[in-house]
Amino acid sequence: MSKVGRNALYLYIQSIIAAGAGYVFWLIVSRLTDPEAIGLASTTLAISSIGASIASLGLPSSVRRFLGKAIVEDNLFEVKNYVNASLLIATLAGVGISAILLVVA
Repeated sequence: MSKVGRNALYLYIQSIIAAGAGYVFWLIVSRLTDPEAIGLASTTLAISSIGASIASLGLPSSVRRFLGKAIVEDNLFEVKNYVNASLLIATLAGVGISAILLVVA
């Protein structure tokens, strides 16, 4: 098996384990608490994951592309700029989404 195939298999196994652990977690929590608490917790998790998706603004894929190109070209100045800009944008977007959720809640 090629290295890419082996790594893809590891990622697939990791996602199956994470899904199974999440299922076991909610199964245990549902036995320990009332339905109102489960609904509140699952709603909170859903809203926070939506907020995180919006706050990322597609940065992970674009950073991989441009950062990889700058590293191959051995342009450390661009690497520094891409990292700093992506951290700044992600931080500002996260703070903005958090502020919106705080006002709405």
